[in-house]
Amino acid sequence: MNNQDFRKQSTDQSRRGNRIPKNNVKREDVDTGHIDSNPLVKKKNLHRFVIGLVALGAVAGFIITSGSSGSRVKIDAVKANGGVGLGVSAGTILATTDDAGMAARDFNIEMKQGTGDGRALVWDYAAEDGDVVTIKVNGAVVAENVQIYHKPVSVNISVPSVVEVIGVKDGGGGITYGIKFPGAVGNSAYFNAAPEGSANTYTIK
Repeated sequence: MNNQDFRKQSTDQSRRGNRIPKNNVKREDVDTGHIDSNPLVKKKNLHRFVIGLVALGAVAGFIITSGSSGSRVKIDAVKANGGVGLGVSAGTILATTDDAGMAARDFNIEMKQGTGDGRALVWDYAAEDGDVVTIKVNGAVVAENVQIYHKPVSVNISVPSVVEVIGVKDGGGGITYGIKFPGAVGNSAYFNAAPEGSANTYTIK
């Protein structure tokens, strides 16, 4: 091999050694084992990542909105129905504060035929802020100065009878409570307000 051929071969090898590989991968990255992704792939991955974040945010927003509006719709429906929650379970929470705007009412409760002694379940349907009530059955005190919470308090009653819930202490924002009589026709709960010194009457038939 003469000098001219040797120089030509060296030049060809040098060119091949410095040739930039396909897919825009830099030579030094190949040598070190660190290969950058194709820019088109990077763009697609970024696009998918952004779409994923948007979708996740939408789902989270839906859950939060549903959770906050669910109570709002329920309490509005109860208020529109005169404080009666049709088929609502005892212990149901309608609001997070006591300023729900529920009016004080008296109710007539019809029990199912054959119902003897019964129960009254009483709870705070809004904030647990120290509301206190006294409960009477046929004029006799059966539960005095009871602080109500989200967990219902059970009081034995006779059927028929007249049950009174008297507001004793307002923990703040008004005395708010729910009451349910298991065995009543319609299986409803009743949501009420009892300002201090006032009473709500439930005539059990």
